[in-house]
Amino acid sequence: MVQIKRHSNKSTYALIIGLIGLAISIIGLFKGLSQSDPRPLLGWLIGFSFWFSILIGSLYFIMLFYLFDSGWSVIVRRQFEHAVSGLKWIALIFSPLLIISLFYDKDPGILWGWLNEEKLLKSTEGHGVDVLYQAKSPYLSSKFFIIRSVFFFFIWIILAEVFRNVSFSMDRDGNLKHIRRGRVFASIGVIVTSLSLTFASIDWLKSLDYHWFSTMYGVWFFTSSILASLATIVIVCYLFQKQGQSGKIFNNAHFYYLGCLMLAFTIFGPI
Repeated sequence: MVQIKRHSNKSTYALIIGLIGLAISIIGLFKGLSQSDPRPLLGWLIGFSFWFSILIGSLYFIMLFYLFDSGWSVIVRRQFEHAVSGLKWIALIFSPLLIISLFYDKDPGILWGWLNEEKLLKSTEGHGVDVLYQAKSPYLSSKFFIIRSVFFFFIWIILAEVFRNVSFSMDRDGNLKHIRRGRVFASIGVIVTSLSLTFASIDWLKSLDYHWFSTMYGVWFFTSSILASLATIVIVCYLFQKQGQSGKIFNNAHFYYLGCLMLAFTIFGPI
């Protein structure tokens, strides 16, 4: 009972600190808008990207564990499943940036410059607006941008809830049909998530400078997300082991396997 109460107090303190931080961020956001200063919005986007990368990386690992049917991963998979439950909340955190791009008439391109045609660079040939934007304009349009963002989050949240439901259903009745269902969704989801994450990283981060060309940016963001989620889960599992909450089912071998994955994706990632 004492241990449960102690954890409850820690959760309460963490929630209070988080709400205070969120309040300060919102104040900074409004101050930036009032002064037409994009830096608070850029800070909000960077903060969102950090936490989002952990969650989307966790979703990847759930699908990979199902696809490769790795027995050792069952022990750590539940931590990834808890992590992806935050995707619906991270979507709410991202929503102010979309709302600003829709309703901030003073400068809709305060963050993504291409949303404001007045900020488009002039052509060096003197033929009107930026020729690079003209070539990319079918993709870089405000309505299409917002539709894509909502669609991406819809996919990820649905997949997260499906895999959590599969895991919890397996706990209740032990029926192997749930595992088979998880594998089916993983085989489809890993492709859909790879494509959607690639376009999301281009939309939200790479398009901050729409003059920039890169064929590897989506892969870089994917790899960074994998490493971020791995590092987070290693810390969580270490704390659980130290506090005696994982019992004997989690041991040093699991740290070894997670370390091997971190090395693999470090080599695979950008130099």
